[in-house]
Amino acid sequence: MNPDGGGVRSLTQLGGYALQPRWAPDGRTIVFSWASLGDTQHAKLYMMRADGAQVTQLTGEPGARDTSPTWSPDGRHIAFASDRPGLTGTHIYVMDADGRNTRRVTLDAVFDGAYNELPSWSPNGGEIAFTSWRVTAEAFAVTPNGQQVRQITNDGMWNLSARWSPDGRELALASCSTAVFPQTDIYVVDADGRDRAQLVAHPHRDRFPAWSPDGSRIVFERFWVAGGVADVYVVDRGGGRARNLTRHPQRDWAGDWFDPAALSVSSFGKHGVPWGWLKALVWQSRIRL
Repeated sequence: MNPDGGGVRSLTQLGGYALQPRWAPDGRTIVFSWASLGDTQHAKLYMMRADGAQVTQLTGEPGARDTSPTWSPDGRHIAFASDRPGLTGTHIYVMDADGRNTRRVTLDAVFDGAYNELPSWSPNGGEIAFTSWRVTAEAFAVTPNGQQVRQITNDGMWNLSARWSPDGRELALASCSTAVFPQTDIYVVDADGRDRAQLVAHPHRDRFPAWSPDGSRIVFERFWVAGGVADVYVVDRGGGRARNLTRHPQRDWAGDWFDPAALSVSSFGKHGVPWGWLKALVWQSRIRL
């Protein structure tokens, strides 16, 4: 759909649940997680063209739940979270963009038995941010080879869904205090975890932020606990009133933003889909533009 909420069209007709779509850097493909209606505890990663055609399965580990895919800036690799058999908790993995050469990157003992989820690849390709939680949740960053780890947040808050800004200087977070968990709001912190700024405050759950390509706005999901309904909202980087982009009676889940104008200055030099489309997941089983 367009950034104003118009122009919505369906991309998937797979049945089940097509979740967490992410644009490839060149705009030609989208990776997403899919679970069947009869087995939502297990999920696989798929890739399709930006128009929804040529759906290809990337992962198929038996008994695994593969979620939260994120592209490397050069489009050659995909990071994701998985609870693969043989390990306790959930871990972050990296694979080639065709699904081959999968390797775990949360190798440090501090991550054993924890839920390590929601990876986000930094714009310079040097780090993958993610959430790691047991009793509370903190944001960490790991190098793509798993050899270097740093903790981004350590402030007593629940810090979820860390997403890098386009310039790599900041991270958007869904955060809250332990007293009100899981009533998260959208915050922004510097890349080192300092200078926290709250952008929106709402009595329900604001989560899964994603930046506009120019870094001026953040799109996120607002989940209304009482009615079980979710909508996609957008807010300016400086905060203020959030605007509702979707008003469907079903759940409109988290989106991702793509601007083909950025492709003209990319190393690929390729053209993508029409100007400024915002892709979001709506109506449970379908990914829509």
